[in-house]
Amino acid sequence: LNESAARQPLAGLVVTRVFGGADAHELAAATGDGPLPEALGTMRLRAVRQADYRGQNLGVALLTYDAARPLGDLEDRLSVLIWLAVGGAAFLWLVLYLNVKRIQDFLARMKKVIIASHSTDFTERLETDTVHCLEVLQCHNRECPVYQDPTRVCYLETGDEAISPRWRGTCIFLNKYKTCTGCPVYRLRHGDELMEMRHVLNTMMRLWSLFLGRIGRLLSEVLRTGRGERVSLDEVSGYLEAMARLTGYSHDLQGVYDRSEVYRQLEHVFEESFGISRFALMEVDTDKRMTLVLDRMSADAAHPEVLVNSELCRAKRVAEDVISANNPVLCPYFNINTSTHVRCCLPMVMGGRVGAVFTFVLSRAQWEANKGTLVILKKYLEETAPVLSSLRLLEMTKEQSLRDPLTHCHNRRFLDEYLSQVEHLADRMPRRIGFIMADLDHFKMVNDEHGHQAGDQILRQVVRIIRENIRRGDLLVRYGGEEFLILLVETAQTGAAENVAEKIRAAVETADLTIPSGARLKKTISLGVAVFPEDADQLYRAIKYADVALYKAKEGGRNRVVRFVPEMWKDEEGY
Repeated sequence: LNESAARQPLAGLVVTRVFGGADAHELAAATGDGPLPEALGTMRLRAVRQADYRGQNLGVALLTYDAARPLGDLEDRLSVLIWLAVGGAAFLWLVLYLNVKRIQDFLARMKKVIIASHSTDFTERLETDTVHCLEVLQCHNRECPVYQDPTRVCYLETGDEAISPRWRGTCIFLNKYKTCTGCPVYRLRHGDELMEMRHVLNTMMRLWSLFLGRIGRLLSEVLRTGRGERVSLDEVSGYLEAMARLTGYSHDLQGVYDRSEVYRQLEHVFEESFGISRFALMEVDTDKRMTLVLDRMSADAAHPEVLVNSELCRAKRVAEDVISANNPVLCPYFNINTSTHVRCCLPMVMGGRVGAVFTFVLSRAQWEANKGTLVILKKYLEETAPVLSSLRLLEMTKEQSLRDPLTHCHNRRFLDEYLSQVEHLADRMPRRIGFIMADLDHFKMVNDEHGHQAGDQILRQVVRIIRENIRRGDLLVRYGGEEFLILLVETAQTGAAENVAEKIRAAVETADLTIPSGARLKKTISLGVAVFPEDADQLYRAIKYADVALYKAKEGGRNRVVRFVPEMWKDEEGY
């Protein structure tokens, strides 16, 4: 065997050497002429004798097998595999870590952007590339928002994938590329999912900014705050809820019968919607007095001076809000401890003037927590003011149609409406009503000698004298030219009507009546009295009997009071 070939390993089996001739003696000497051992350490040995074709001994082939060598090779290969696995795992972990870190950074940044947008801060943006369609396509579409602002993402703003429907399909290059995916700008901007999310989020923040800006301007116009700035989502939600309640309130005001219904609606709103328990509403009369129509503040509502003279009320005088929060001495009639409480007075403009003033008191803590709702509260008052103004005008119109324009006494039309109601009540609840028919004596002489203006002035003075001698609940009706009918409601005592009539007669007789020329006149008055149901079982019959008694007073010499008696009426069937 060739010695070099014999030394090549074959599965660990090695032909170390072929001994023959003298070499065989060497092998025998090496083994000490003894038998060849089977193993030396990890080596396995076997001697194989070799013979030629004649059977002559050629020598011994020593076969050796090193058991440690294949194991070492296996260990080397295993070590390489382990290192490759460890390296691959480390590389994979590094790649995963970098991607997870990138996602974490993106989410953290997105969280920051979203939180900032909730507070109407839209300056925060996610970083994106700066590729721009003007550079790539040389687009000159000046209407395109990307042309106006190169930082925008074209395909998310004006392409067929636009987030905002307003700009969808408006890109002038869509007719060339058909879709955004065929556009070179899209391909340059198109990245992985995180990059796409950056574009989308930036676009959404821009749209939110524009939306909240428009909402802020609209709310500013509706609420007349003058701010016109972006509002937060919480503010938008709060304002929309408040406006929805205000719309319901406005609807509830429609069809109210009188002002008392409006007052009840306002009272409910102040307590339930705004949590105000101490408040008052003061209406301004035509004679510049103020009347408390709602009073939940008792003695703190207003000073008597303010109720007598409305010009003392600063809110009424300047038609502006008066609040003690910042200036406790702004008004001398706050009537509170301004260190612990805040008083707010809000004017209600009706027909170009302040027709009422709403005032309320809150503690300092309540004011700080609720002063933002003041603009909504004022909207409730603005919605209420025209309704109250219309009702007041309607009442005045109705009152004027039922009153004599010269003396402001009730007229015959009012008398007819009043008696029709009293008759129904009299059937269920019997009551004693006194009727006094009064007529100025020789009144025609005043008109003839001094003129009708003098006569009108005399009538107004006589009416004032009559009012001073009857109760507030009694009625005074101008029945004819100088003839008046007085209804004394609930005259319980016998002779009470005659006593009132005598007071009126005496007061007119002793009064100095003036005319436009400055002259003073003396006049007398005659009065007839009848009582329902003593003298008549019907109200109109009682009025007729009082008129009959007046006629008897005239016949008897005037300037006297005559009580009706049955003998004065001869016709039992007529009036």
